[in-house]
Amino acid sequence: MDRSAIELIQQTAIAAAQDMSATSIPTVVLPDNLRIHSLEQYMDHPARFRGRFSTLSIDAFGQYCQSFDGAHIFVDGNAMDAAAIFDLGNPDIPGHAEHTAVVQLNKTAEFKAIEKIDGARHSQRNMAEWLEDWRHNIVVHEESPFGEDAGKTLPIHQAISRIRSVTIKHVSEQTQEEQEFASQKTALERIEAQSSGGKLFWGIEFVCEPYSEMGERSIFARLTACPGRNEVEMILRISRPEAIQTEIATEFAEMIKRIFEPMNTEAINFPVHMGTFTTRK
Repeated sequence: MDRSAIELIQQTAIAAAQDMSATSIPTVVLPDNLRIHSLEQYMDHPARFRGRFSTLSIDAFGQYCQSFDGAHIFVDGNAMDAAAIFDLGNPDIPGHAEHTAVVQLNKTAEFKAIEKIDGARHSQRNMAEWLEDWRHNIVVHEESPFGEDAGKTLPIHQAISRIRSVTIKHVSEQTQEEQEFASQKTALERIEAQSSGGKLFWGIEFVCEPYSEMGERSIFARLTACPGRNEVEMILRISRPEAIQTEIATEFAEMIKRIFEPMNTEAINFPVHMGTFTTRK
C-alpha cells in the first residue's frame, strides 16, 4: 500500500468522525484535504433568509420593514440613506446580518440646479437664462432678506432685464488731509455694478424639495457681479450651505424615526440609530 492510499484512509477516518450537527446549515467534511462543504444548495429551501431590499422611497422602505418582526435601523444623514438589518441579533446571540433593506434618497432636479450654480462664474446671458429656466422656483430679493428691508422683492422679468444690462464701473476716490507739519493723501478705487433698469438686486430665494419625499425648503443665494476677461461675470453663492445640509440631514432622520415609532410594541422593536454599521467576518 503506497503513501497516498494511507493518507486517504486517514483523512476518510477523520472526516467520518467529525460531528457537524451543531451547524444551522447542513454540512459535510470530505476527505479532500478535510474541506467543509455546504449541502444547503441541495435543500428545498435555504437554511436562513438572505437578501437586500433597495428603494428610493422612504414609504416603501417602511412598508417592507413592517413585514418583519423587528430590525435595527441605521441612519446616515451625510449620505442621506438608511439601512435596516433584520438578523443583527445581540451581543449574546449575534446574527449573520445577511438580511437587509436600504433606502437612498435622490436629489431633485431643482436642488441639483441650485447646487451646480453655487459659486460658479457665468456670463450675463447664461445667468439670465438660468433664472428664466427656474423662474417658478425663484423669488428675487431686491434687498437683503436678513436686513431691515427684508421682504422687498422684484418681479422675475425685471431681475432678468437687470442681469442682461448690467455694466461694471470703476470709481476712484481721492482724499488729502493737511496738518501743520505733515500732509496725507489716499486714493481708493471700488467697483460698482449698475444696470439700465436700476441697481443690481441682492439675490434670490430658491424654493424646492431638496430630496424626494422631503418638504419644501428656501435656499438663499447672494448675487454678485465682477469683471471678466471680455464681459461681466455673474456669481450666485448659497448662504450658509453647511447649515442647510445639516438641517436637511436632521429632517431626514426625523422622517425615519416617525415611520418606525408607531411600529414598536412589546414584542416587536425597531430601534433607530444615528450612524452606519459594518459587519466583520
